[in-house]
Amino acid sequence: MGKKRAVSVKRIGETLMKLHPNSFASDFEENKRIISEMMQFPSRLSRNKVAGYITRVAQSTDSESAEENQAEETLDKTEASEAQA
Repeated sequence: MGKKRAVSVKRIGETLMKLHPNSFASDFEENKRIISEMMQFPSRLSRNKVAGYITRVAQSTDSESAEENQAEETLDKTEASEAQA
C-alpha cells in the first residue's frame, strides 16, 4: 500500500512543478529550500510534505528516464551486432 497524501499537498506540488518544471531535483533538502523561496507556508510541516511529494515524483521520473536510456542502449548494441553479422 502506498502512502496517502492530502489532496492539497498534491495540488500545490503539481502546480509548482508545472510552473517551474526544471527547478526541482530528487534531493529533498534542495527542494525544501527552493519551495521556501517560492512561497510562504503556514507551517514547516506543510512545506516539508510538499517538498517530500515533489522529491518522490522527481525520483520516479528520474528512474523512468534511466530505464528508457538503458533500453535504448541495449537496442543500439543489438542492432550493431546484427549489422556486423
